[in-house]
Amino acid sequence: MNAAPPATAEDAFTEALVDLVAEIEPCSVSTAALRLGVSVLAVREEMLALERLGCVVRVGRTKGTRWRLG
Repeated sequence: MNAAPPATAEDAFTEALVDLVAEIEPCSVSTAALRLGVSVLAVREEMLALERLGCVVRVGRTKGTRWRLG
């Protein structure tokens, strides 16, 4: 049984980001932006939203911040 496709482009971005973090955790924002072909700001904002939801956890602070699944 296949999962339903993402409903929007934003959902597709979120799904791709979570999949990437699962693949290469801990993952930096800059690495994710480079791999996904989007801006660092877009990844950072989405990571913060995912952190509020409890989906990802921040490891470290400032430039050394990495993310892993929560």
